[in-house]
Amino acid sequence: MPPWPDKPIHMGTLRPESPLPHLTVIIPSWNGRKLLETCLDALEKAYQKTGLPDAIIIVDNGSEDGTVEWIQAKNNPRLSCVPLEKNHGFAFACNRGVEQATSEWVLILNNDTIPAPHFAEKLLRAATKENASGNHIICAPVSNYVKGQQLIPLLEGEDEQSVELIEKRLTEAAEGIIEDVLELSGLCLVLRRQSYLTLGGFDERYGLGNYEDDDLCFKARRQGGRLLIARDAYVHHLGNRTFMALGMDYEKNLKEKQNLFFDKWNGDELFILEGQSLNLSPQEFLPIVEEARLPSTCTPWLRRLQAKAYEGVGLPAKALWAWREFLALCSKNTEARSKEALLLFQLGRTQEARLTLSHALEECWFGPIFAASVLTQVANLLRKEAGDEAADYLGFALEICPDFIPALNLRAVWAIEEGRFREAENILLPFQQREDADLWNNLGIAMYQQGKGQEAREAFARAAQKAGPGSPGARNLAALGG
Repeated sequence: MPPWPDKPIHMGTLRPESPLPHLTVIIPSWNGRKLLETCLDALEKAYQKTGLPDAIIIVDNGSEDGTVEWIQAKNNPRLSCVPLEKNHGFAFACNRGVEQATSEWVLILNNDTIPAPHFAEKLLRAATKENASGNHIICAPVSNYVKGQQLIPLLEGEDEQSVELIEKRLTEAAEGIIEDVLELSGLCLVLRRQSYLTLGGFDERYGLGNYEDDDLCFKARRQGGRLLIARDAYVHHLGNRTFMALGMDYEKNLKEKQNLFFDKWNGDELFILEGQSLNLSPQEFLPIVEEARLPSTCTPWLRRLQAKAYEGVGLPAKALWAWREFLALCSKNTEARSKEALLLFQLGRTQEARLTLSHALEECWFGPIFAASVLTQVANLLRKEAGDEAADYLGFALEICPDFIPALNLRAVWAIEEGRFREAENILLPFQQREDADLWNNLGIAMYQQGKGQEAREAFARAAQKAGPGSPGARNLAALGG
C-alpha cells in the first residue's frame, strides 16, 4: 500500500510555538469607506481572537467620502490614517504606509477584503517559521478571487458571510501547510518591513494598480527570496471594487501594466531565461541554460530551469541533481518535491523514491488533481517492477479524482494488455464527453479487439480529429482503411 494520508490533503497540526512579533496592516483606500467598514470589522474580530494585527494604517488616496474624518472619529489607538491629497494609486499608497509603520512585520491588504479571524496569525507564523537570515520571505493566504495557485473554489453555500466556516474547513484540511510558489497576488502580503524597503517596495510606475505585485515578487526571487502560500490562511476578496468605482477598463489597464512589466525586465537574464523556457523546446533551451551565468542569489531559479530542460531531453540523473539544488532554497515547492520522487522511481531507486514521496505528501500541498497526476505517474513507472503496488497507487489516484482521465486511460491500457477488452471499454465509455484523444484511441482498441469494427473506426476517427495526423488514433484509423 503506498504511503498516503487518510485524506488527500495533509492533516498536520500547527501548534503555537513562540510569541509572534508585532504586525502592522497597511490598507490603501480611495472612496472605500463602506468597504473599509466591513474590512475593519473583520480585522477587529481577528484582534479579539489572536491579538493581531497590533496596528492598522489606512492610506487614504484623496477620498471624497469622509474616510479620513470617519477614521479619526473612531479614536482607536491601533488605527491611524495617512491622508494623501489625491489618488496616487495602490503602489504609492502602500509605500507611504510601510514608511509610517514601526513594527518588524507589515501586511499589505486590499480594502475590498474580509479576512478570516486567524489569517494574520497563520500568515505571520508561516513567514517566521520559514524565515532564514538574508532571505526575503513574502507570505500570502488563499482566497476565493485571486490569481494563480492561491485561488481556492468555494463550496456550495459559501460566500462573504461564511468566512469563519471557510477558515475552519481549511484549517481541518491544511493546517500548517506552506507552499513555495513563483508568484503571489498583492491582495494580501506579509513580509518584514525591512525586506519591503530593501526591495524598493512597490514600483510606483504601475500607478492605480496591476503588476506591481508581480514586480515585487520577481525582485524578491532575484535576490534569493521565497514566495509562500499559507494554505490554511483565508482572505475573502470581493473583487476589483476600486477599478469599478473609477469606471476603468480593467482589461485594458491590465494589458498596459503587463507591457510596462515586460519592458522593465526585458534586459534581465533570469527574466529572459524564464521566458525562453516557455517558448523553446528542451533541446533548444538546454545549451542556453547550461551556459547561463547569473548572480548567486539567482542560482536556485537557474537550477529549476535546468531541471526542466534535463527532464525534457531525457537526463533524469542531472534533472534530479538540479531539482535538489532548487529545493535547497524552496523546500516546500510541490512540483520540485514530486519531481524528485518521480525521478528516483525512474532511476530505479525505488525505496528512496517511496520515502521521498511519503515525506512530500506529508509536508507539502497536493491539490487533488496534482496528487492524482503524481500517483498515476508513479503507477506507470512501477507497473513492470511491482504490479500490485502500482495498482494501489492508481487506485488512490482514482479515489482522489474519480474522473481523472490519465488514470482512467492507464487502467484501460492495463486491461487491454491483459486481454480484458470489455472491461477497458466499460472503464472509458462513461467519459466520452471529455473528448480526450488517448481515451478515444484506447476505446477504439478495446472495441476492435471485441470485433466491433465500425465502432472502433469511429473511435479512431475521433482520436485522430483531436490529435491530428501522425497520432496513434490516426495511424490506427489508417490501418483499418479509414
